[in-house]
Amino acid sequence: MIHASALAGALVGGTYRVERVLGGGATSVVLEARHVRLQQAVAIKLLQGERARRESAAGRFVQEARLAARANSPHLVRVFDAGMHGDAPFMVMELLEGRSLEAEMERRGPLPLGEAVGIVRDACRGIAELHARGIVHRDIKPANLFLAGTGGRRTLKVLDLGISKALDTIAPGAALTVGRLMLGTPDYMSPEQIDDPRSVDARSDVWALGAVLHEVITGVMPFGKRTRSDATLVFRRVLSEAPRPPRVRVPAVAGDLERIILRCLARERWARFQSVDELAAALDGFLAATTRPAPTVADPALLPTEPGLAADPRGVNLGSTLPMTIVAPRAGLAATLDDDLEDTTHVAGLPRRLRRAPWIAALAAVLGGLVAGCCVIAP
Repeated sequence: MIHASALAGALVGGTYRVERVLGGGATSVVLEARHVRLQQAVAIKLLQGERARRESAAGRFVQEARLAARANSPHLVRVFDAGMHGDAPFMVMELLEGRSLEAEMERRGPLPLGEAVGIVRDACRGIAELHARGIVHRDIKPANLFLAGTGGRRTLKVLDLGISKALDTIAPGAALTVGRLMLGTPDYMSPEQIDDPRSVDARSDVWALGAVLHEVITGVMPFGKRTRSDATLVFRRVLSEAPRPPRVRVPAVAGDLERIILRCLARERWARFQSVDELAAALDGFLAATTRPAPTVADPALLPTEPGLAADPRGVNLGSTLPMTIVAPRAGLAATLDDDLEDTTHVAGLPRRLRRAPWIAALAAVLGGLVAGCCVIAP
């Protein structure tokens, strides 16, 4: 086993000088290093411990490097190189600044709806690239969604393809477990991933994205409390209970968004979104609806019209478009209207000035009706 403390200053793969340890766990360690010739800063993921000597674990690690290198999306972490450091496999990746979505939630708690939806929508875009290559991620969770960058401009990156299922390379019936343990994180595993891991397809990732979105906006898992220490309880709930609607926890969640989340979490695959592209389109639609400016009276496209009625570009109904003439038998009144309206020539419709000043049009129509009535009544 390679101890992290002994890696500082080490030359990995004969090319990368380790500068510091970024993090790690029982199975791997992540290092910041620099290419000795190009002086390019990179991140190195090094498999360590007993798993580094296990053929199955090393094989999955190499698979992760190959899958990541094949993918091409701004929402997937880029992999540049892979190799062996002693008896431990490693991969070289782009060095990211920022924090995981899990760390972001620990710092801030549940995120605003628009921000949360945007993060999951971008995750869909990265996962779609994997699915287009016949790859199911199988371990989508906040810890594997990285917010790269600082300030207001951050890019979502999907990490960790170590247990991804390459549909075109995994042999039928091949075991996808480590010993007797399932691969994946219980709170984000779809029913079929629990029941029959070999049967998972792209819709399992849709389920996990729905679970992530539920957690990010409510602060709790869709099946109750954070119960990651008791996988059996989580599995029983996922297989037998309905997910808790997000609005039970956060009443401000829009009904449309809640329906999107619950559709992702449907127990039957046919009832979910059938692809992450379809899910991304639904999330885009929600974002567009919530950011669209409220309609105003001045928007003529939103005003109802009746047959024979015209809408002024400023949103004022001008009334009948049938030919009309203002009756003004007395010269004085006609002259006054002529001064005010600039143009009293009529063929059909309203004079130009009337169209520019609707309140004058209304006044002229009233006065014309009065005058016409007087003319009819007068002996």
